[in-house]
Amino acid sequence: MDTTSDRLSRADASGSLPNWRYLLGRMHLTVATGDFATALAFVDRVGALAEEQGHHPEIDLRWGRVHVATGSHDVGGVSERDVRLGLAIDTVVTELGLTSQPHRLGEVEIAVDAMDIGAVRPFWAAVLGWPTADLHVYTLGRFRVYHHDRALDGWTGQKSRSLFKHLLIHRDAPVHTEQLLDYFWGDSSPDMARRSLYQTIYLVRQALQALGRPVIIQVNGGYQFNPELNVWVDCETFMGQYHVGLEAAGRGDDDGLMVALLAAEALYEGEFMAEDPYEEWPVARREQLRNAYLDALDRLSRHFWATREDGPCIVYCRKLLEIDACREDIHRRLMRVFARRGERSLALRQYLRCVEALREELDVEPLADTTRLYRQVLENELHF
Repeated sequence: MDTTSDRLSRADASGSLPNWRYLLGRMHLTVATGDFATALAFVDRVGALAEEQGHHPEIDLRWGRVHVATGSHDVGGVSERDVRLGLAIDTVVTELGLTSQPHRLGEVEIAVDAMDIGAVRPFWAAVLGWPTADLHVYTLGRFRVYHHDRALDGWTGQKSRSLFKHLLIHRDAPVHTEQLLDYFWGDSSPDMARRSLYQTIYLVRQALQALGRPVIIQVNGGYQFNPELNVWVDCETFMGQYHVGLEAAGRGDDDGLMVALLAAEALYEGEFMAEDPYEEWPVARREQLRNAYLDALDRLSRHFWATREDGPCIVYCRKLLEIDACREDIHRRLMRVFARRGERSLALRQYLRCVEALREELDVEPLADTTRLYRQVLENELHF
């Protein structure tokens, strides 16, 4: 028996992770960090652990503290995977000299008694943070679908997943049958294509039958997501937060800009529809989301450079260069950050990485501004 997939009792989970608190079927940890830069460094370490173990917690980053929650959707509670991740995170807390604050966590049970529960549900959902969406869909990075806390992973074939994604992103209006046939079965005969469409629609509905009501409906000669369903999609929330940030920037509200962009950045776990690199229809949306993410990283790194918070500035510059290694302005920003920290060797090494990236990808040499900055670092002529 695979013990990593068994749900642990509250007592077993709490006994294994004494610095954590068992609340609502998950393990929770609050860590005091003292400042934002340290909090970001802690989150970066936790993110690396999550990638290494293939198990990803929820993280709430605030000024001076970080809250981490982990649970296993497949068992509907806490598993050995959560304990293993929790112990590794405890080690990071110790290594960074941070303090766990289990006393900050508690559990309160509230019973709502009303003549019409449906009428008061929206109010209490907002107050208590109840999950109000029928479906939570993650399209940035690894594709996942949840009905509340239950993972819906009973997909049959790649085509059913692709059709679901297409209808999801275009759910504001019905997608005509002929469009679907052309998108997905353009090489098949009309009869074969239509049979394949009907079969794939059936498979999509089977994968989503846990909702207890139709998700894909036929209307006006096409197919559409049921408009009565409340659907949360990460890429839409990402773009929403990004535009909130731009609006804040237009008002000169730096705090509002940072809050919105940090929320957006946390949602971007990878390329849009990363598992469908050869599909044509996601290309434009993928490019739009990637450009927004790069702009968010640029704005975040510029902000932290200006506020002299070098740690976060370095993190966001490096994330940007992972996607676009030829951004000379970002290489220069990193060179200046390292020079300001007195790490001239890292600044010089960053210049060499810039040169290498430009030669390999574009077969060009750095701009004069980049070379001039390199000489200033080399001759120790920069002053901050």
